[in-house]
Amino acid sequence: MKKLLVGLGAVIVLLVTAVIALPVLIPSDTIKEQISAQVRDATGRELLIDGEVSFSLVPNIEFSASDISLSNAAGMTDAKMLSLGGITVKIGLLPLLGREVVIDTLVIRDPVLHLEVDKEGRPNWAFKPAKAGPSGAGEEPAQKTAALPFSDLRLGDVRIENGLVSFNNSSTGQTLQAKGIDLKVALADLGSPLSLTGRLVLNDQPVTLELSVKTPRDLLSGKSAAIQTALVTKHLTIGFDAKIQQQPVPGLDGAFKLDIASVGRLAAWLGQPLDKALPDPGPLKVRATFKGDGAKVALKQATIEGKGLKAQATGSFDGSGKIAKVVLNIETGVLDIDRYLPPARDQKEITAEPPKGRQPAPDMLAALSDEPLDLSALSQTDADVRIAIGGIKVAGFEIGRVAFTTKLTKGVLAAELSELRLYGGNVKGKVKLDASGDALAVEAALTIDGVKPAKLARTATGGRVVVSGTASGSVNATARGASPRALAQSLRGKLTFALGGVEIKDAPVGAITDIKVAIDLPGLESPPSLKGSVIYNKQRVDLTASLDSLKKVMSGGPFAAKLSLATKHLKAGYDGKVLQQPVPGLDGAFKLDIASVGKLAAWLGQPLDKARPDPGPLKVRATFTGDGAKVALKQATIEGKGLKIKATGSFDGSGKIAKVVLNIETGVLD
Repeated sequence: MKKLLVGLGAVIVLLVTAVIALPVLIPSDTIKEQISAQVRDATGRELLIDGEVSFSLVPNIEFSASDISLSNAAGMTDAKMLSLGGITVKIGLLPLLGREVVIDTLVIRDPVLHLEVDKEGRPNWAFKPAKAGPSGAGEEPAQKTAALPFSDLRLGDVRIENGLVSFNNSSTGQTLQAKGIDLKVALADLGSPLSLTGRLVLNDQPVTLELSVKTPRDLLSGKSAAIQTALVTKHLTIGFDAKIQQQPVPGLDGAFKLDIASVGRLAAWLGQPLDKALPDPGPLKVRATFKGDGAKVALKQATIEGKGLKAQATGSFDGSGKIAKVVLNIETGVLDIDRYLPPARDQKEITAEPPKGRQPAPDMLAALSDEPLDLSALSQTDADVRIAIGGIKVAGFEIGRVAFTTKLTKGVLAAELSELRLYGGNVKGKVKLDASGDALAVEAALTIDGVKPAKLARTATGGRVVVSGTASGSVNATARGASPRALAQSLRGKLTFALGGVEIKDAPVGAITDIKVAIDLPGLESPPSLKGSVIYNKQRVDLTASLDSLKKVMSGGPFAAKLSLATKHLKAGYDGKVLQQPVPGLDGAFKLDIASVGKLAAWLGQPLDKARPDPGPLKVRATFTGDGAKVALKQATIEGKGLKIKATGSFDGSGKIAKVVLNIETGVLD
């Protein structure tokens, strides 16, 4: 929005001020060309003035033009982003000699502004200047109190007549149209009250706006000034009555209020209707009271009240010392967020075309910067934040009580989640960010205890999965680095997870009643490992896995892997290398030992024919070799009662046409 205001402001200001530097005898066509060139340099867009242009320098600076338009960004719906029926300006010449700006007339007639966001989320108010401005290297440092560039400002007939603003967001479907916009500004001088009154029709509903500033001179010079605002519509009213200050710190001293008659009707009026399947949230009230005293600003009390929403907050900001101090306390009841949300939009499935040819393995850390982290904000602020929430309902999920605290002092931030009630259990966690040294140190720990995932699974799968049990686990991680990449490279962590007493209704793969997983990540330079176990159909299954270092795994080259699976009925394992480029493959040995095929089949829920004898043990062996794009099955054997098979083969993906060779030799297969 700041870019929009800067860009449109440049158009208006250039239209008004360009004429001051133009000699009287320059033809109007030349003036149009000069103004258009200035706007093009400032915004990258084309400005057309198809109507008449007139100006004079004495006895006052007067300028008028009609039928003006500014081109839109490429790919937008409307060819013109902005058009003006006409603009008339009259500025007192003699007062300028005394540094007084007297605008007798500034009338903008029939302005039309089309704001738009395309399907990719690009706004048309993102201007691209044709000529880049100065880098800012020579800019003066900001002063605490900036001197005004003029001694006084007087406004006479300053208004906008019959304006129209439209907004269309193709990525969300939201549309807005404000028409019949009339705004009027009055100011006798900077020591007198400034008033702004306006009216418009937004999406077929009238809106009125009033703004007054008691002492504009104080506001412009950095002192506090009394401000009153009021916005009134059928659906909501907003009021603000306070003093606003810029120095020594920005702050407020007064009261803000917002009253919404019906959140559902307001959302529909603004083009973002809520979910029709949920009831209208009804009325909503927001109140906030601020107190400012020099460098100290206090939020005495803020409240939000509505159906399913009740929250209050207090806090303060103290900028009087070298270290800014922030205190914030938030307390709520159960927050029913669902009823305040628009319906979920169908996400279009985007199928990416597979890359042509063999692509080099991506650097998983390439997106992370080597630029040093700016830790100044942590070392220049002390903070104490406490949040207590009675519960949250959102997207069908439910969270119980939440208690969260954060303390920041001397560059060390400690955050603690002491309570997060979740489906019969609790989640706790701590995070510590230490910026007191030359690098950022991170410590994080999270524990899950006694969470029953039954309702969670039903909600997440739309009732398709019915599961019972109790989940617990923990996550511990540390990292230290002066840049984002260094932080990621130093990451170390451990994860444990257990799900006991499991029962999955109508599970097609058998009964899993217990799951345990432990993952160790000792850093990018060290090999990670996994250990786990599952109770499947009342039998324990042990799983282990160890790999080369994560750095080697993510490099895209071959990496070592040792995998094993062991049960009462079978043992399986792989020991060797895994190939990623230029073709996926293996370079190692695989083995499988089954103690009894009959007992294994029965355990898996697929018993063999009882009229036949148990086939007994079965052994499978396979040895692979990999060399670039060539992968060979050196030998594979399957041996059991009535089974003896040997196989060799190869795959060659080095050329445009892949070559596959396979030789299988068997005896009599029973």
